[in-house]
Formats: sequence, C-alpha cells, structure tokens
Amino acid sequence: YIFTAPHMTKDTNLTRQLDAIKNIAAASAKCEGQLSVFKTVTSEITETLGYGRVFFGLKDKQSSFLRIRIGGERGVTFRKFTKKLKTLSPISLNTNSIGKVSTIAWSFLNGDSVIVENTDSYNFRPTETFLDAELVSVFDVRSYIVSPLRFRDESLGVIIIDNKYIERTINETDKQLISTIADQLSIAIANADMFHNYMKSTKALVEINKRLRREERKYQLLVERATDPIFIIQD
Repeated sequence: YIFTAPHMTKDTNLTRQLDAIKNIAAASAKCEGQLSVFKTVTSEITETLGYGRVFFGLKDKQSSFLRIRIGGERGVTFRKFTKKLKTLSPISLNTNSIGKVSTIAWSFLNGDSVIVENTDSYNFRPTETFLDAELVSVFDVRSYIVSPLRFRDESLGVIIIDNKYIERTINETDKQLISTIADQLSIAIANADMFHNYMKSTKALVEINKRLRREERKYQLLVERATDPIFIIQD
C-alpha cells in the first residue's frame, strides 16, 4: 500500500492514485513550461500520493552528466529545496575507473526502474553499480526508487522518490505507480519542449517580419523623397 494513515482504505488509495495520474496527464496536455509541469507533478507526488518528497534529474544536453536540480518536499519551500539540491554534484553517465556507474545513472542508461530497499545494505548489481552516496548523505535517504524518464526511446532524465514520509521501505507496488507517473511526466516534458521551441520559432519569425517591414518602409521613404528618377532593373 501507499499510505500509512490508519483510516486509509485500499479504495481511497486507488482513488488518489487515479486522481494523481489524471492530473499529471492533464498537465502533459497543456502548453506550459517545464517548471510548471514539474511543480504540478511534485504536488501530486508529495501531497496527493503522500510520498512527501521527490527529486528530478535531467541530462545536460551538451555533456554526459545528469543533474538533480528540481524537486520538492512537504513543508519546505520550493526555493529552499532547490537551493539545497544545487549542492549536489553532477552525476556522471560514464563508468568510473573500475567500470561502475551510480544507481541513478544505471536507471537512466538502461531505461529501467531501480529499487534500493535499504541504503545501509546496498545490493543492487554490486559488480555494475554503486550507491548514490551524496544524495543519500545530504538528504538522509534510507530507501528509494529511481525511474527513467523516456520519450520515443530518448532518455530525458530520472524521477527519484524515497521513503522519508511513508515510514516503510520502497517496494514493487511503488515501482509500478512511479513508472506510470514517469511515463506521463516524460510526455509532459516533451510537450513543454516542443511548445518552447515553437514559441522560439514564432518569436523569431515575428522579429524577421518586423525587420522586413522596417526595410520596406525605409525603401518607400527613399522613393518618396527622391528628386531624381530611380530605375529598378529586373533580370
């Protein structure tokens, strides 16, 4: 189950899960910026679903690093939380000197969700991966899940949720739910990017049209003020 409050029933849990997924899907259909999308998803995860805290990692477009720079926590202002996130080092997507990557990088690179049930006894693919020690230390993470954000076979980033506010270890039920949310969020991110690119293109076209009109007006004034004949030769 997701919620630990004793009055919660399975039907209540399911209703909240469906409500959260519906609201995230609605956000993905809106033409809004990425920040607005992330804030909507953060609210649904921390409040509606009761997880209380969430982290988002996005890949740098021009490098092989992933950065956790956005997220949210119950009772903590967005500004304060993101300021703390900025203390985290970028996560390399390349293997280290002994051929390993972090859990977060592994999820991103392999397009698969990962559950770390207990950070004190890390055992996920120990020959291939290592614990995300800095995140665990800075935010006192005990149990967490990493789900990839992918759109049309392109890796965009990851979503990370821990158990600080649910007082139990992360399990397979969480994995199914968070994977569904990750799919909706990936669509929302892609839509926000496309809208941003469209607005940039539209703005550029408007500026070009303005310059053309200014040049046209200059030419008209030149013709109107000319005292000698102007001959226009066409090929």
